[in-house]
Amino acid sequence: MSDTAVPVTDQPESPEPQRISAGNLMFDPRNWPVWLVVVATGVVLAGQVAGVVTMEDWAFSSEAMREGRWWTLLTSMFLHGYTPEAPWLGYVHFASNMWAYLNLAPLVAARFGKGWRGVVPFHRLYVLCGLTGNLLFWQLHPQSDIPVVGASGAVYGVYAAVMRLDIFGEKVRPFLSYTTVNAVWFFIWSNALVILIFGGPYLLLQILQGQGGPLNIPIAWEAHLGGFVAGFILIGIIGGRQWPNGWRAGIQIIRAPILL
Repeated sequence: MSDTAVPVTDQPESPEPQRISAGNLMFDPRNWPVWLVVVATGVVLAGQVAGVVTMEDWAFSSEAMREGRWWTLLTSMFLHGYTPEAPWLGYVHFASNMWAYLNLAPLVAARFGKGWRGVVPFHRLYVLCGLTGNLLFWQLHPQSDIPVVGASGAVYGVYAAVMRLDIFGEKVRPFLSYTTVNAVWFFIWSNALVILIFGGPYLLLQILQGQGGPLNIPIAWEAHLGGFVAGFILIGIIGGRQWPNGWRAGIQIIRAPILL
């Protein structure tokens, strides 16, 4: 008897996981909760331009807390550095924060689930990071009357959360891992870069003007630090134990060139 050759049929191959960039993920209709922050912040900026939203009423400061204006802890997160004298500063501040946010937030929102399921936990994380940043600034500068505005504390919190999310596993990364340590270094040098770019000329101007007393840097790095630490911790507490179905496979995040 001779062996009969049996044709081997090709087995269907498993499809490659779809590679999704941050740019595509931010426009995924399932991730619409991410855009609520952008819309709200844009509306507030429009209010600043129209003159109905003012620094005096919305900006956070230690002075505001002493006067009982506790709501500024929240409202300042949606306010940006717009003034009639230098409107471009407000536009740049808004654009840089929202660009960084949109490159980071979709992955965090995906962790909490699509649509209404993820609205509350995602925005709870965002707001808590921003509040923590403002509270840390207040504790470090209890007598300061310098206003703090912007979403940077909350955005740094979202960045920290992203760095603890493992797109190839279910659990969040431990505090000490290669990725999380890199995140800490990125936090340090990005703040140093922002201070150099925006704070350097301001410090030089103070020196040339012979200003007495301590020099001021118009960058609330303390709020950045508070938000970063909050996001780093909170994602491990409220981030769930696994990715919702249909979200995890192949998601890739691009590190945004952010200036906060």
